[in-house]
Amino acid sequence: MRFTSHSQNLHILAGLALCVKLGHHLRPDALASFALIWYLTVETGSATMLAAATTVKMLPVVVIGPFVGALIDRWPRKWTLILSDSAIAVLTGLLGVLFWLGIAQPWHVLVILFLRALGDTFQNPTMRATTASMVVRDWLPR
Repeated sequence: MRFTSHSQNLHILAGLALCVKLGHHLRPDALASFALIWYLTVETGSATMLAAATTVKMLPVVVIGPFVGALIDRWPRKWTLILSDSAIAVLTGLLGVLFWLGIAQPWHVLVILFLRALGDTFQNPTMRATTASMVVRDWLPR
């Protein structure tokens, strides 16, 4: 099955998501993931695909999320952030290239959605822990 009708719109959305991701951390991952899940649902017309894509997105958080905190406390946070953020950006760019070439398949999107979620599972807790250690104690409750 090849994507056809909405591919141009997704090219624009993927490009914007990549620019936003590279620019700052205002949760563009959530927006990009939602867009990919919804795009799969619209293109396939399948509620099963909606459930599968949502499950794929949540699987890394549910399975390894409870253990990530212990790992990031032992690893250098700077490199954890750099590697996870870079992996997410590269995967987003790869998906954009697949759509640009017109060869993207639903399984491509599902695999990249899973890998992006895996990177996000490490990136979010590391960012929270890093922010808490950088902010002056009096300002933390704000």
